[in-house]
Amino acid sequence: MALMAKKNQQATLKRNSKDSPGATNVNIIADGSVVEGTFSTSSDTRLGGRIEGDIRVDGLLLITESGVVTGSVRADSANIAGTVNGEISIVNKVLLTSSANIQGHIYTDRLVIEEGASFNGECQMGHKGKPNLPNFAQPPITDGERVKISNEQLAEEHT
Repeated sequence: MALMAKKNQQATLKRNSKDSPGATNVNIIADGSVVEGTFSTSSDTRLGGRIEGDIRVDGLLLITESGVVTGSVRADSANIAGTVNGEISIVNKVLLTSSANIQGHIYTDRLVIEEGASFNGECQMGHKGKPNLPNFAQPPITDGERVKISNEQLAEEHT
C-alpha cells in the first residue's frame, strides 16, 4: 500500500510541473541534506531532508517521512508525511498522511488528515491560504540570495 502511494505521489509531481507538457522538472532535497534559510521555487518539490527556515513552492510540495521543516511552509498544494514545526499556508489542498507530525497552524482551502497523523495547532479552511498575505507567491531565489547546505551538520548527525 505504501509503495503504491509513493508511486502516485511521484506521478502527481510530474503531472503538475509548470513547464512544457511532459516535463519532469522537480526539485529534490534528498534525505540527509540540510538547507538553512529561505528556499523558494516555481517548480514542484520533494523534500526528504531538512529545511531550517521557510519554504515557498509555486506548485506541489511533497514532504516525505524523513522530511523536516522548522519554519513556515507556503505552497499551492502539499502532501506531508514528515514533520513541520511552523505555520503552513496552502492555496489548494493539504494532505497529512498517517506519518505526518505537524506543530503549528494550517491555513488552506481543503484539508485531508489520514488516521495516525499528528496535528497540534489550529486550522482555518475555506480560503486560498492565509488571509492577508500580500506576497504569498514569492519569486524563486535569485543568484544574489544564498541557500546554505551544511555538510558539518550532516557529519554531526551521522556520528
